[in-house]
Amino acid sequence: MIGGMLPDKVNTKQLTMIMGISHQRLNQLVRDGLPRSTDKLYVLADAIQWMLHMLKTTKTRGEDKITEQRIRKLTSETERLDMDNAQRRQDLIHKDDVLSTLETVAMILISRLEALAPRLASQLSIESDPQIITSLIDYETREIRTDIADKLCSLADYRKDSQSDSAA
Repeated sequence: MIGGMLPDKVNTKQLTMIMGISHQRLNQLVRDGLPRSTDKLYVLADAIQWMLHMLKTTKTRGEDKITEQRIRKLTSETERLDMDNAQRRQDLIHKDDVLSTLETVAMILISRLEALAPRLASQLSIESDPQIITSLIDYETREIRTDIADKLCSLADYRKDSQSDSAA
């Protein structure tokens, strides 16, 4: 666990610490059907759900109080994991939105660069002062950069708006 965040997959040691059980008990649970991936790691959400189901459906030998404590702990861990995952999903920008924005940026760049030479040709042909020529070119390229920056900022604004909508 790093900074309160639960990982998606855990190893044997991490799972025994989270669930509060011994390595021997974990091995028994694996034999009883606790899901484990081929890389010998456990998907934490699946393991917790399996444990909750097993604890709720299996009769224990007088350990009702301990079982209730384990169920509360596992339920708490599951809820924390669900909240972490929900936060991670909010932090993501949908790929279609990113692709659309990048396509728009590319179109702005292509169209503005293609129009730059014809637009500046007549102005630059009558200018001999290098400072004025530099100033005209700087102005035009600054306008292109500003248009691109505005479009990228709109993606950031969209992300902020969608986060505040989902928080409400």
